[in-house]
Amino acid sequence: MKKRILSSMLVLAMLFMLAVPASAAGTGQTVDFAFNGIVSISGEKQTAGRLNVGAFDEQGNLVASGTHLKSGVIDMKTTFTEADLGIHTFTMKITGANRYEGEVGYFVMDSKVFTLKVEVSYNASGELTAKTIWYNAPIVFTNYYYKK
Repeated sequence: MKKRILSSMLVLAMLFMLAVPASAAGTGQTVDFAFNGIVSISGEKQTAGRLNVGAFDEQGNLVASGTHLKSGVIDMKTTFTEADLGIHTFTMKITGANRYEGEVGYFVMDSKVFTLKVEVSYNASGELTAKTIWYNAPIVFTNYYYKK
């Protein structure tokens, strides 16, 4: 029995060594991850920064916040470290609007919540990487602005 347990532990240790390149483990690497998506606004000329977007972890903690470029592309990222190795689930949603002084119109903001999974791992060269491995739908927030 002891021999079988030791054999299993040896196999697991070897698999771990194959999964983590020797040059990678414990090097203090970080990797930036950009949350991709689009914010569209109907009813006004699309301008940068009108709506805020947030990304939340499994516990509901805000891990990244940002806004959007004039093109609608979301401008938001977070940084992962080696301590973050594994698969993480995030949700993204509109968190508010940036209003101009004296503005009398109002936004009807998209209430959709999008879910995505991000894998933090080492590539074959031993570099820390982060990539989206799943999402529930293309991340597009459709919003409306009404002038009074």
